[in-house]
Amino acid sequence: MQELRKARIQQGWSVSRLAQALGISASRLSDYEEGRRAPDRQRLGRWLEVLQLRRDQVALPEDFVHHYPDEFQLQIDQEQSWATVVHAYHREYQELDPYLQVPAWFRAAVRVDSALEALAWTQLAAPPASFRAVSPVRAGFRLHPLATGSRAPLGAAAKACFHVKHGGTTLLVWPQITIQIGSEFVRVDALLSARTTRRAHWQVLEIDGDQHFTRSERDRRRELRLKLPHIRVSQDTIRSLRFKSELLQKLSLPTTEAAEL
Repeated sequence: MQELRKARIQQGWSVSRLAQALGISASRLSDYEEGRRAPDRQRLGRWLEVLQLRRDQVALPEDFVHHYPDEFQLQIDQEQSWATVVHAYHREYQELDPYLQVPAWFRAAVRVDSALEALAWTQLAAPPASFRAVSPVRAGFRLHPLATGSRAPLGAAAKACFHVKHGGTTLLVWPQITIQIGSEFVRVDALLSARTTRRAHWQVLEIDGDQHFTRSERDRRRELRLKLPHIRVSQDTIRSLRFKSELLQKLSLPTTEAAEL
């Protein structure tokens, strides 16, 4: 709960004063902030209320997502997930950080269509990335309605989201998002929000695997309908473990049209 600790300090609350407002001891609040204990959902709700924060502004503890999914409105597609995909690219994985830990709830909540996607997300998960449940709508996406994998309206439900700080940019990455355009449903490999101090730049990420090396006419038509800049990442980029560095480099620049990594 480090974000709640930072918010407390920024707002000028002392530990003892906030603990009194929550009806708990100062030592109990310190335990919550340091992650030694977890508050119940009622107390967490009161905590957020006092600090005037929304739930989607806080990285959710794994226990809360697992035990109270309805409370946090985390939407999970009932398809192959990062947790269940059969891994390939064993040589590449041997070169990645062996101590990288991705929360189990996050792996279960991220839909993947291929082992190549799983390799890409593993690279993006390296520090300083964090793992959150955030609603794209509440984060500011208004261009098109969003849907679940079964084409039901997503509304303001939260989806699993990578959170990455890069210089003055905050990057949010939602894997496998379904976008509705009229009567058509388009599933993209990821929806991106690159937020600077002024505004959020929304983009689409597409991962090109074995059967997809260049943009087809269908790709071009879809990009025009989505009205969003596209970043296409090649299999070679991912297998050479350059996915995260090249993606962040590209996002640090103004993007006005589809770009090829």
